[in-house]
Amino acid sequence: MRNAYVTQEKDGAGRRTVTGIAAAVLVVSGVAAVEYFRSAPSTVEAQPLDPASLTPGYGPRTFAEALAAADSNLEGKRYLLAREPGDWLRMEGVARALLARARLTASAEDMAEANRILEEAIASAPWPSGPTLSRAGAALLIHDLANVEKALARFDESVTPPNVVDAADAQGMRCEVAFERGRIAEAQRLCAGGDDLGLSLRRANMALAGGDPAEAARLVEIALRTPQQSPFQLARLMLQRSAIALGAGDWKAAAAWARAADARFPGYWLAEAFVAQALALEGDTAGAEAAYRKVAERTGDPDVYGALVVLAEARGDEAAKARYLAGARKGWEARAAVLPQTYAGHYAEHLALAGDIDRALTMAESDYAVRPYLQPMTDYVFVLGVAGKHEAIVRVVEKGEAAGFRSASLKLAKADALDALGRTDEAGKVRKEALAINPRVTDPRQAFVHFRQD
Repeated sequence: MRNAYVTQEKDGAGRRTVTGIAAAVLVVSGVAAVEYFRSAPSTVEAQPLDPASLTPGYGPRTFAEALAAADSNLEGKRYLLAREPGDWLRMEGVARALLARARLTASAEDMAEANRILEEAIASAPWPSGPTLSRAGAALLIHDLANVEKALARFDESVTPPNVVDAADAQGMRCEVAFERGRIAEAQRLCAGGDDLGLSLRRANMALAGGDPAEAARLVEIALRTPQQSPFQLARLMLQRSAIALGAGDWKAAAAWARAADARFPGYWLAEAFVAQALALEGDTAGAEAAYRKVAERTGDPDVYGALVVLAEARGDEAAKARYLAGARKGWEARAAVLPQTYAGHYAEHLALAGDIDRALTMAESDYAVRPYLQPMTDYVFVLGVAGKHEAIVRVVEKGEAAGFRSASLKLAKADALDALGRTDEAGKVRKEALAINPRVTDPRQAFVHFRQD
């Protein structure tokens, strides 16, 4: 999943079967996917949690209503800034409004503009004031870890002690930076303890990345019980729960959570994509393709086109596959032109499938070098698989495992690489380890699992 939207809002590609990996983007996958929910999670647990039992609280009831509200909010913030162009607080207001809309739409342009405005606001504010946490969160959203650290260092220099909420936000972002740098023990220490929901969800993501989807599900279900969440917030949590179920091979639960998200927040393109994915896993590939196509035509999202490529390839329709690949290429090129660092790993996957192996390898390797955690690692291993670099796959996966990362997809990729190297006994053992995490990871329908988190 594409890493999630990370700032707290205080204003209101193709088939992945070459190495057994289906590492598509999920927009709620990052450990800060719902960091801006400020309510403390409930400590009451009831198993199992029924998606139908959860009802939203305040907020726009549909995607269209939420987008209209986000547009109106942004227009108002731009008006205020136009009256005092040099005011850093008003600049921060515009940036937050852009990020709020980006949470809905995944707009690269909004994310890039928000980061640019916040950089200007920081530069115009007297040291050490300014929108430091907003700047850090916006940078984290686009995987700009260096600027996250720079903004947090400035935050630490403030002469006024931070309030509880700001302190938790800063701690959570430090946790995620450590996690993305591959320093899991440090990330676990930074995210340990406390009832802050952002930290709790980060712990869930680390549990999943460590090969423990049951613990990840438990933590997210605690968050799901938090009352009075907006329809959008609830839907995003439900999609995170669906993604965790996919990581454990529980397709039935994944479908239930996806459909619940779609029902709670109608019109949300990502929930619709998850439902289309559920249709494919249930055997209704024609229905899945029709559903994906509606989302792709409406949004131009390259990941949705990537899911369509898989379906077209599965039925042997080369003409449709070529059309869908062209749609994915258009989407990735547009996003990479605006935020090359943010989309490097997934654009590299597309380039590999398009035959541009050398460029794909360079791009994926550079992304992995900066952020050697599960998502870039999975992208890199996929590209290595397309390139037939089996020894490199084994090396990268083993390095990740030594750091504490585990996933069924990566283990299966390693097993396939070991088989290709003639190390069949080792391959059999690793394949069993993959199946222990996800019993369906070797199922042929696993190729249809495109929107996921592990």
